[in-house]
Amino acid sequence: MRNQIDFRQIRSHGGGQDKGFEELLCQLASLEPREPGAIFYRKGIGADGGVECFLRNSDGTETGWQAKYFFELGSSQLGQLNKSIKQALEKHPKLNRFIVGLPFDLRDSRIASQQTELQRWERWVQRWKREAKQASRSLEIELWAANSLTERLSRRAPQYAGRLAFWFDATVLTPDWFRERFAEAREGLGARYVPETNIELPIRRTMQGFCRDPAMVEELEAWSGKVNEFGYRSVEALKRLDEKGLQPIATDQLAATMRDFLRILAGTSADPDYIFPIAEILGAARAMRKESANCEHVLWDHERSNAKGRDNVQYAASSLRRLSDVLEDIAEALKSDRWQIANSRRLLVNGEAGVGKSHLFGDVVEHQVAREWPAVLILSGTLVEGDPWSQIIAALHLQGISTETLLGALDAAGQAAGTRTVIFVDAINERHGIDLWAARLPLFLKSIEAFPHVATALSCRSTYLRYIIPDDRPISGLSRVEHVGFAGNPNAANEYLDRRGIIRVAAPNLIPEFYNPLFLKTCCDFLEREGQRELPRGLTGVTSIFEFYSQAIARTIEGRLKLDRTRRIVSQALQKLASAFDEGYRGYTDVSTANAMLDKLLPPDGTVDRSLLTQLESEGVLAIEPTTDEDGSVTEVVRFTFERFSDHRIATLLLDTHLDTENPPNSFEPGSVLYECILGERAYERAGGGGSACGSTARALRSRTARSGTSSRFQWLARARCV
Repeated sequence: MRNQIDFRQIRSHGGGQDKGFEELLCQLASLEPREPGAIFYRKGIGADGGVECFLRNSDGTETGWQAKYFFELGSSQLGQLNKSIKQALEKHPKLNRFIVGLPFDLRDSRIASQQTELQRWERWVQRWKREAKQASRSLEIELWAANSLTERLSRRAPQYAGRLAFWFDATVLTPDWFRERFAEAREGLGARYVPETNIELPIRRTMQGFCRDPAMVEELEAWSGKVNEFGYRSVEALKRLDEKGLQPIATDQLAATMRDFLRILAGTSADPDYIFPIAEILGAARAMRKESANCEHVLWDHERSNAKGRDNVQYAASSLRRLSDVLEDIAEALKSDRWQIANSRRLLVNGEAGVGKSHLFGDVVEHQVAREWPAVLILSGTLVEGDPWSQIIAALHLQGISTETLLGALDAAGQAAGTRTVIFVDAINERHGIDLWAARLPLFLKSIEAFPHVATALSCRSTYLRYIIPDDRPISGLSRVEHVGFAGNPNAANEYLDRRGIIRVAAPNLIPEFYNPLFLKTCCDFLEREGQRELPRGLTGVTSIFEFYSQAIARTIEGRLKLDRTRRIVSQALQKLASAFDEGYRGYTDVSTANAMLDKLLPPDGTVDRSLLTQLESEGVLAIEPTTDEDGSVTEVVRFTFERFSDHRIATLLLDTHLDTENPPNSFEPGSVLYECILGERAYERAGGGGSACGSTARALRSRTARSGTSSRFQWLARARCV
């Protein structure tokens, strides 16, 4: 036997419990079975027009719901119902079913000479059905009272159990609760998320579109307004010219395509679970643009054959050009990532190390929770191999709740906010990433299927993708977006420098590494610690920039671990790693070898924080990535994050070890290490373009011989074959 729900305990929403009851009724209404093609519309707070929400069937008939948060039914309350149903019938001509939601059950005490609440309701229903019949309308009126609402909320389906948890437990999933959970996750992000230096990138708008930011609907409304304005302006101008011999058929076709476009936009819903008809809108925009261009051709023909009235022709042409521009902008927007993923509820953001994937997720979640829109950030690096949902529930301090009930409650939170509730899982490649996600990810993503206001976004380093999501096992419905950092946005690096108060130089435009946010951040952090506000003016070449970057990394870690700078522990670590990476020309080494090597330089004393490998990975210098062994097994290896930095470190090691500074030519005799590196038979293994270790060796050699004043006859080696 189910317990009766006390609707006086419903959580407040939109400023009061009455608004909370209205929203609950709408959510229950949205869960009702509907025929294919039917669309559910939420009217919004303060704009009900007689109904809080309504369902439009494919035949155009409508069912409307009206909520009244009062606990008795007297003449005053009936007056409110009269006002609502009158408005509903006036503003919804095809409304044929009207449902009233009340938070209490009507009393029927049957006391002599007294009309009970149930009798008042029945007479009220009879009155309005009679008036509808007199107006030749069919109308059914139903009551969802407390017992009916309780029955729905007590159903075993998780969509209902989740709403019961959300609406009647005001201690969780509140705006403050979401902010607190983000604050905890932000602590875990550390230096990976610094909002004060955030740079607005196009991918941020893409993520907001995925969250179904209300601005998406506002954008549709803006499109409708502009097309309506310039479209009708164009049609009216053309009609005036029709009287002077212009072909009326062109005007009629333009008007028809405009009506079709506006009809499609008018039929869209603001509910976050609505599937935008993107292809249909795009097709209608293209059709209208085609007719607009046709009208322009007709105008040109008309102008050549009619010398009079050119002002009218020019006005019409100007209006058509404005309309064409608007339609082109709409088409470009609809083809962007932001709109192409708007209907998807599963998203993977991939990118190279250091491009800012974690920063992006932190930035978007903070944006959401600051506006009281539900979102949570889960750091995959904090999870271990095992069921991810149970660990996520624990991370959210919701132990004891089932996965389905949690998702149902998050679904209710998203619907109430008018956005999606997005679960952001950052860096699924970290820690136990492959073991944790490779086998579990498809089921994890499928878990949200029954909850249309819940979405999941994942981030992953690109090099891990084929191990977590193999090419031969793609995940259906998983959209992908690549994060490229500052690349593709030429002003981003300079804007970042301005934000950090660093004086600009030309150097950031010289090498692609400066378009990696982590690389640039490391350099700026170093300048700040050194009390400088300008990148060194001599920083004009690849070699000098990477030497500066190496110094920045060393100073950062030495300061954090309070190391003696004179021992140059971090510099030695970089040198030893370069040596290990160069062995066999592989460019990497296994994790155990790297740890053993670095632990000799600085024993970690059993703590992760003092591990040089951890510190170098945290700073983005090293990347731990998977590779497939000859037997098909997957192991993780260590490499330098930036390929050209890796080449530079290896080149520096080769010259430090093998260059005879007193007599450089001797270092390049046939058979010598440096000769073999640059001109030997296996030089191709280090070559591969300007970013190769071979090329880096040549550049470093040229830099050293130039600084030392060595005769240019030795520099031919630096220009040979590799450069």
